[in-house]
Amino acid sequence: MPERGIERSEPKYRIEALAKGLRILSLFSTGRPRLRVKDIVDQVGYPMPTVFRLVATLEEEGYLQRTADGAVQPGMAAVSLGFAALQGLELVRVAEPLLQQLADETGESVNLGVLEGDQVRVLARAQGKPTSLAANVHPGSCVPAVYSSMGKILLASLEPEVLGKQISAKSFAAEWGPNAVRTLPALRRQLATAR
Repeated sequence: MPERGIERSEPKYRIEALAKGLRILSLFSTGRPRLRVKDIVDQVGYPMPTVFRLVATLEEEGYLQRTADGAVQPGMAAVSLGFAALQGLELVRVAEPLLQQLADETGESVNLGVLEGDQVRVLARAQGKPTSLAANVHPGSCVPAVYSSMGKILLASLEPEVLGKQISAKSFAAEWGPNAVRTLPALRRQLATAR
């Protein structure tokens, strides 16, 4: 039993097996819709038998499903949960008609997103006129904040010390194009111009 006044390093009610299963589910995205079990092992670092049991349980519950080539992808239970989460956000319900109005007026696609660490989680999207230049993002997907216009607008609203905590060298690791910023000082200069 821990002594009084000493904080425990783990939350009191944490269930590690559940956390591991959720960690596996968090690996999937629109850019990575399917994974092999070996890929999951490589990503999370758990032993193969542990990942196999977790994947089997997630399959049985409908959160993962097998593809014809043996990979796994999010199942209908995950899809239902994701849509329920998006629909449950009051912000999305209020914003969707305004996003569509702006898309209709400008002919451009309009996105609503929130910062999650160094990523932007897309909450809603209204399609403007079809164009080959529009980014193809979907509600629920994440994009790197340092490489997206939506992310840079959100980052520009942060205080400098908060920005320094939010963005690290890993934030610039993705390959994004020849003109993409690669360092925090370069990003700060871009954001100062945007402000």
